[in-house]
Parts: sequence; structure tokens; C-alpha cells
Amino acid sequence: MLIKLLLEPFSTIELWGLKAPGISWLGSLFIIAATLIVLAYMTARTMWVLQPLKKAEREIASLHRAKKILDNEALNSLDVIFSKSWPLEYAWREFRETLILEEVNASTTHIYNTRTAEEFFTQDGLIGQRLNVSFFTSFPGIVTGIGLLLTFLAIFVGLRDLNIDAQASQITGIDTLINSLAGKFLTSIIALTSATIYLFIEKPIFHRVEKRYQIFVNAINRLFVRRTVEHILEEISRGFDEQTSAFKHFGVDLSSRLKEGLTESLGPTLTRMVEVVERLAAQQRAEG
Repeated sequence: MLIKLLLEPFSTIELWGLKAPGISWLGSLFIIAATLIVLAYMTARTMWVLQPLKKAEREIASLHRAKKILDNEALNSLDVIFSKSWPLEYAWREFRETLILEEVNASTTHIYNTRTAEEFFTQDGLIGQRLNVSFFTSFPGIVTGIGLLLTFLAIFVGLRDLNIDAQASQITGIDTLINSLAGKFLTSIIALTSATIYLFIEKPIFHRVEKRYQIFVNAINRLFVRRTVEHILEEISRGFDEQTSAFKHFGVDLSSRLKEGLTESLGPTLTRMVEVVERLAAQQRAEG
């Protein structure tokens, strides 16, 4: 039967009580096989893409439970975790450059982030570059288009066999066209059915992809205490206020100490000068 379909693609073939052109049967088989293959590939590819995210998320959650505040040791552990996958490693290197390392003392360093993980661990960078999402989401439209194309092609071939006999005032071949007309819509029915089933499977898969991505970036964000630009500016402003207050106190203390110093150092000298002047004045009055 398959050989006959290949050799006579436009001949009418009856299967399971349905008459349809051979091209309609071949097209239906192709649509079903293509849908199954794409579904299997999409499922396997999605699992492969999500595996590094799942593994990294579990290790990050374990690290977060062990260390509520990150230090240099935890930062080294994160370097090891993200080095196991090249998309994660590249995003981590970029994200690591935005971290702030604050040395509390000689043995303790606190680490803060200034940007969110979503800015560097993007969904397109981690998933879109390795999973052809646009193709998988457009596949139902492709299948439907192929089904409609084969349907119109089968109708076109059927119309080609029509012949108008002007002398006998009749149309030959119309009975064949009508008898096999239902079969000509076979590819459209198969395509619409395949596309609908595909969508019922594809939508939950990509919802799981988005959910896994959000869980992953949320795990990274929970690791760090964020310091935004506003926080940094507030700390700088607070430092300026403290310095201004210190300078004011320093000026008051300096003037008081200078006054006291001058009084202590010049007081005895001025007293002696007054005494000398008084003695000179008394001596002049006595001589006079």
C-alpha cells in the first residue's frame, strides 16, 4: 500500500471506508509523524536545558541554608557551582563584577549585590539560545498550513479531471470528485487535530520552563542583601553629615583651646608689663 501511495500520489485510494487521494494519505502520515517527532525532541531538549538550572538551584539553596550572610568562602563555592555550565559561568562572571565586598574585620567580609540576577541571568541567555522556543511555538501554525496546502492541492487535482462536454451538455468526472471530496479534507482535519494536541502538551512544558527559570533567579537573589544606588548615596550623605559635625566640634574645641593657651601664655607677660609701666610712671612722678 505504501508503495502504491508513493507511485501514484494523486490516485484515489480507499482505506477504512474513506476515499482520498494518495497525497492526502501521505500528507496525513507526514503530519502525524512530524508532530510526534517534534514533541519528543522538544520534551528531551527542554529537560536537557533545564537540568543545569535545577542542579545549580539545589546547590544554591543548600548554600543559603548553610550561610545566611555570604563571605569569601561562600563566594568561592558559587564560583564552583556556576563553572559547571558555560551559560551560567558567563552570566555569573558578569554578575560577580557588580558585587560589593565589605571587609568587617580581618577575618570577616560581607558581600552585597547592587543589581538583580535577572539582568545577567536572562531567560534568553540561559534558555533561548539553547532551546528554539520560536520554532516550537510556531509549529502548530506550520502544521496547519501544510494541512491546508495539501487539501487545496488535492482539490486542484480533482478539479483538473473535470471535463465539460458541450455537445452532450454534461460534465464528466464530477461524480469522482464528489465521491472523494470528503477525503480531500483529510489532511486539514489531521493537521488541526495534531496542532490542538500539540498545544495541549507544549503550553505546560513552556510554563514549566518559565517557572524553573524564576525559581533559579529567585534563589540567587535570596543569597544577597541588595545595596541599591539609593542606599549607597544615603551612606555617603550620612558620612558627609558626620564629617561636617566633626569639623564643627573641632573648630569650637580649637578656638577654646587657642584662647586658653593664649591666656595662659600671655597672661603673666602682660601682668609683668603692666607692673613695669606702673613703676616707670611712679618714678617719673617722683622725679618731677
